[in-house]
Amino acid sequence: MAGLLHQQAIARPELAATLNEAAGQIQAIAQVHGLQIRATGTLPVLGVVQGIFTNLSNMFGASVRFDTPTAALWRWGLPESEAVPLALVINELGTNAIKYRASRDQGVAVRLVSRAEGLELRIENQGQLKPGFDLAAIASSVSGLGLVKALMPRRGARLSIDQVGAQVVTRLELSAPAIGEELV
Repeated sequence: MAGLLHQQAIARPELAATLNEAAGQIQAIAQVHGLQIRATGTLPVLGVVQGIFTNLSNMFGASVRFDTPTAALWRWGLPESEAVPLALVINELGTNAIKYRASRDQGVAVRLVSRAEGLELRIENQGQLKPGFDLAAIASSVSGLGLVKALMPRRGARLSIDQVGAQVVTRLELSAPAIGEELV
């Protein structure tokens, strides 16, 4: 399905942005459904993040540098009920980082870091936020950061997007109940 949307985006440039966004969302959902659900009913966060950024890299022809994850990151899982919404959130944040980087020659850095109570997904790209950018002022909607806000778990998730020098740094902090720790 995503491939058909990409073909239509090429054939109909006036619809390319919308069709490519829909294709990315389909691929993020497919990524979740392609992973093995653990006996505890969770999906590995690391597998979801790696799969989504691999798809985005291929779709946009962009360089994505994914820090080498530690084995300990596999212990964190997404409850099945949060997997699709969080996959769409991660996909949208990654898409924004790729689309709005300062130049097509520059890549995006992705890091997943284990914290005492959960994980932090950190996405960095060379770019510039619009003057006066305020994440809190963005209303929930069906696309872009509005979609992210609409799909964010009400508990156990915190998002920040900041300008740090010449980089835009996006942090998605996840903790229980949005994610759970598997006992290994």
